[in-house]
Amino acid sequence: MKTCASLFLALTVAASTAVAAAPASPLPMKVLSELDRFEPWEGQIFHADRLWVGRSRKDLGAHYRLELFAADGAKVLEKALTHSLRYIYPYDARSVLVTGLGTDGLSHYTIARLDAAGTSVSLEHVVIPMDGLASRWAGKPGAMYFTDPGGFDDPDNPTDPSQPLQTVFTLTRAGRVRWLAPHIAGPTLPLLIEDKLYLMSAPSIYSGGKSLHKIDPATGEDTILVDDRERVVDLIRFPSLNLLAMAEAGAKRVTTVDLKTGRGEELAITDGTPRTLAAYGKCLLVGLEDTKLVHVFDLTAAEHAKPIQTWDLSGAGAKFLQLRGLAADPASGRLYARSAYACSPVEACDPDRNSAVMAEPGADDLAVRQCLGL
Repeated sequence: MKTCASLFLALTVAASTAVAAAPASPLPMKVLSELDRFEPWEGQIFHADRLWVGRSRKDLGAHYRLELFAADGAKVLEKALTHSLRYIYPYDARSVLVTGLGTDGLSHYTIARLDAAGTSVSLEHVVIPMDGLASRWAGKPGAMYFTDPGGFDDPDNPTDPSQPLQTVFTLTRAGRVRWLAPHIAGPTLPLLIEDKLYLMSAPSIYSGGKSLHKIDPATGEDTILVDDRERVVDLIRFPSLNLLAMAEAGAKRVTTVDLKTGRGEELAITDGTPRTLAAYGKCLLVGLEDTKLVHVFDLTAAEHAKPIQTWDLSGAGAKFLQLRGLAADPASGRLYARSAYACSPVEACDPDRNSAVMAEPGADDLAVRQCLGL
């Protein structure tokens, strides 16, 4: 049975300042991997000084490949997987975890481990029983949680409280699905912070995240921290300031929430739709999907509601349709972005629309100096 403490049902707004349009700095772009025009998934991260790029389609067919690049963009290797690469997550200091679906219709995950030299990867593959359909993942070795996308409320047929939808699960040592107690409608974007699970819930499959939950996996206690958000499409932890940051595509704003006080702040965006977030030293990067701009917010500055810099990632041209994923290397200041938008199978489509790209701000760039101290 779900328990809801609902301590912060309404967001406390510290400031809401519109971001005025400012000249953007175009960055030199390099295409690292040309993805298929039917590539639909987001799987791409920078971790362990490597860029991990997922590929799942080739001319509408399955093409499950994990590509690894050095921080400077040099390709290190390519490995075949037995399932799609929907999402890629940091697992431990030198490993990532990949979730996806296999041609058997079941959900799978693979742990990819980088060797000490950084030139070879070993794979550990697990098939998840058909009881659970894993979409996204959060956790660490020994504490692993998956979201099942099937848990959406039907307003015409309210859920029987005695039979709650099963939407968040872990796996037992025997490899069996074990469901967590709370019923969460449409769980997505999970994060494990210390021993608590934070995630967004959504009222329908089309709406995106609406409410931010904090779940105690041990007791099943479910606390709604923030409600009434408008289509949250990305949620990240900002460790140095103990914040969560969420990109709200529906409201064209970014909301930050202090994990200690519950105090929130809204940053309005006027020149594009927020789609992806990344930490950049003491700064927050906000990637805008349609305009391919990246705003840099110094969250420690007095006037932190205004970006200190805006970068333009349109330099890759037709090979980079829109901005769907963003990551950064704090050691060099490089950015890594992804365009993955599947063509319609029944309409003509430009084959050069999807790619994984690298952008490199100059050493004298204001954001590189102020955010990273380089």
